[in-house]
Amino acid sequence: MKKRILFLVFLGVIFCLSSAQEQTEVMIDAKIVDQVTKEPLIYASVFFKNRTDTISNQEGEFRLLSGSPSDSIKISYVGYETLSLAVSSLPKVIELKPMNYLLDEVVITSLNANKIIRQFLKKHKKTYLKKKPQNSFFYRQVTLTDTVCTEILEAFFQAYSNYRVNDLKLVTGRYAKSLSDSNEPLTTFRNYFYISQVTPINYEPPQKNVIIVPLCDYYARYYKASIEMMYDSQGRSLYKIHFNPNPEIKTSILKGVAYLNAADLSLEKFEGELLNVPIHSKGFQSEARNNLTTFQVNYKQDEGISVVESINIYTNYDVTYMDEDLSPINVQINSILYNIGSLKAKQKKTLKYNTFLLEEISKSEYDPAFWEENVIIKRTPLEEKATNDFEKENLFKSY
Repeated sequence: MKKRILFLVFLGVIFCLSSAQEQTEVMIDAKIVDQVTKEPLIYASVFFKNRTDTISNQEGEFRLLSGSPSDSIKISYVGYETLSLAVSSLPKVIELKPMNYLLDEVVITSLNANKIIRQFLKKHKKTYLKKKPQNSFFYRQVTLTDTVCTEILEAFFQAYSNYRVNDLKLVTGRYAKSLSDSNEPLTTFRNYFYISQVTPINYEPPQKNVIIVPLCDYYARYYKASIEMMYDSQGRSLYKIHFNPNPEIKTSILKGVAYLNAADLSLEKFEGELLNVPIHSKGFQSEARNNLTTFQVNYKQDEGISVVESINIYTNYDVTYMDEDLSPINVQINSILYNIGSLKAKQKKTLKYNTFLLEEISKSEYDPAFWEENVIIKRTPLEEKATNDFEKENLFKSY
């Protein structure tokens, strides 16, 4: 009897400890914005216990489970001052202060964009060619047709991630498309994920049918470069280098801005626009017009190597029809590829440029519980509604 009482007391202690631990966990829901403009900061890094736990979505919102109210989180976004806050005092809207621009004419005049670009290329050539590290990535692609979510694709990949993402391997994925949407090919995307492998750096000689990028040995043939310098109250400074393509360039080219750490010339971010990249639809009486494709890649540093943390590709265009009775439609595609570190996986499928990703995903065993537990990046309200609707209609399973 005494042993039984002791056993029950022991179980009670375990239960109390477990309950106390559960009660201390805090679910954080917050939004990150620019302190001045109040605009959302998309894909900002959210650190918990010195590791990136998530990033904000395209509305600047994030969700994170913290171990205790006494914990602290760190918010980082290139071009802004890093902010650390205790979970207990975390506001619903977190404002980040933009870095200041250096206005000292003497310093600005002494900055030489071409010299800094050459120094960067020389320093990083050896590490660029190394195939490491290999990380796991979460991928989400959402298509809106006239503001209605008509397509969702989510997947987990493994890939090399130094400076760019390459040698992608599919671990698992899911896909759903609205049944009310037509078979219009300009609103369905088989291989949009492949654009995420575009990189602003290239040490190879120029090749036909390959997108021209700014951080390369021959950049001066295609771009005019200018430079600004930014700094913050924490002693950090950045080179902000603008790459504007020469007007006569008609081939596919990446225009944009590179952010380099002024202390060690590490690449922290590149954002820009893909120019002269047409969207084709062979055999159908429709045409894509007013195409806009933006590109943003954020990096984190790992033993002197700029490792891809996230890549965002956004495309917006209008579809017009030869049949005048059909109204034009607007299409938006937004994709995010996010480095989640390591993920153990036995089955992996190597993906090539012409791989039909949806066909490969259809071979994966679909487990709704797995996807519910692995949201990774907080969904926007529109994405949440569409995901729930697709689940109810069993569209993820049907493809």
